Amino acid sequence: MATACENESKRKQKLIDEEVKAAVESYRNKRYRECMAVIADSANTLVDSLIIVKMTAMDTSVMLGKPVKPIKPVFKSPLDTTPVEPIIPKN
Repeated sequence: MATACENESKRKQKLIDEEVKAAVESYRNKRYRECMAVIADSANTLVDSLIIVKMTAMDTSVMLGKPVKPIKPVFKSPLDTTPVEPIIPKN
């Protein structure tokens, strides 16, 4: 009878240990996901700011200003020597 109680006690302890191990593993996975989300968010913020700084440094339109509008070319119409006549003749 004493061995039966010891076996029962060992079985209960084994179940408790397994439950505790599963709970610890679950907590560890949850914290890992949370930490990775925080790290990814801060990395995205850093990368975005670096890209903005690099693009601002490469943008030459700020330094040069607005381009000057070109002068409109003057076109000379050809000389037409044909007389002007009505389209519909008068009778």
